Amino acid sequence: MPIAAVRPKPRILSMEEAASVGVTYVTAWLCVMEVAQAQAGKTLLVIGATGGVGSAATQIAKWKGLRVLGTVRRDSDRNSVQQSGVDVVINSETKVSSKKYYLDCCIKYSLHT
Repeated sequence: MPIAAVRPKPRILSMEEAASVGVTYVTAWLCVMEVAQAQAGKTLLVIGATGGVGSAATQIAKWKGLRVLGTVRRDSDRNSVQQSGVDVVINSETKVSSKKYYLDCCIKYSLHT
């Protein structure tokens, strides 16, 4: 986590409350920036883009200039993940859902960025 991102704890929050505020963003940061070593212009697949960590990962990735593919389980979630910045939404509950399907989507959209 960059030192510039560290802020004092608000007085109105307990230590427990303050400790839980950034958990999703710290997890997403570690995944996107440390593990995936995301770079502008690359494509990132976010499985579970509707969840807390998925949403945070999407925001971090877009901030860093990545194209984001995001999975959802329901078509009703499509609009919310698109509003959070997902470029391509993949419904993981479709009949064609499989590892090959994800790989095909990743290759298809990675090659077109």
